[in-house]
Amino acid sequence: MSEQVETQTENGVKCFVGNISFKTTDEVMKSSFQSAGAVVVKVEIVRHGNRALGYCFVTVETQEQADKAVAALNGSEIEGRLVKVEVARPQERRELGQQRNTRPRKNQNAAEGESTGNTKTRQPRGPRRPQGDKVASGSDGVAAITEGVAGTKIENQTSKTPRHREPRAPREAPTGPESKTKVFVANLPYSTDDQQLKEAFEAKGLQVVSAEVKTRFVRARPSKNGEAQQEESGRKQSKGFGFVEFADEKNQKAAVALNDQITLDNRALSVKAAVDQQPKDAQDATAVEA
Repeated sequence: MSEQVETQTENGVKCFVGNISFKTTDEVMKSSFQSAGAVVVKVEIVRHGNRALGYCFVTVETQEQADKAVAALNGSEIEGRLVKVEVARPQERRELGQQRNTRPRKNQNAAEGESTGNTKTRQPRGPRRPQGDKVASGSDGVAAITEGVAGTKIENQTSKTPRHREPRAPREAPTGPESKTKVFVANLPYSTDDQQLKEAFEAKGLQVVSAEVKTRFVRARPSKNGEAQQEESGRKQSKGFGFVEFADEKNQKAAVALNDQITLDNRALSVKAAVDQQPKDAQDATAVEA
């Protein structure tokens, strides 16, 4: 139950009414007190914002009317709730200059140049050791640190050195004479295989001996539990280009003339004569003879 801390006013006597319904209005309370023979001066239903808090104060003209209202209404039912009615107690006022918290603060009463017996002197925090560093223990059991400043190198410190990779040299363009029977095909869809590449040129009436889509090996990717995924193991992925070998030079030239005219999966194929590259051993031997 909320405390009745309202003070008696000059215009009448306040009565506290508790446990009222949240829907109770000023008119309902005024009518209840009037039925008890009191002349109502004011009704104050206490709210927090727009929400009623379940109690109110009713001011009547005289003390006698307040006593009669308490005798008649205390414990009675108003709108389905048994209410408690009593004369409001006067609010206690604080004396002037009285502080809310009289507890002295630490060192508040200590005179200048004096120290309190209960006060502990806090030692300054030492330098923080960098995380991940290891400190070696000496023979006397004391950790041996080369330098005591935070962030400096510590003896026997272990750290991972980043792996250095040399930049890959740019790939040189193939050199040598043009092939009489082979073409280089680029802009291939990654889903194209050897048979599909061969059929694409055979559909143009050309005599194809063989077709090869260049691929690269894709390593297995570890799953979340550390085991390799079976569907990724040993998979080959297209590089997006390949070579087609024709029966003769006539078919090869006809294929080159179809540059950007053959499409696979809505991609126009780039076709040009391939370069006959000599084996590396033969190139080295030629360079030595020269």
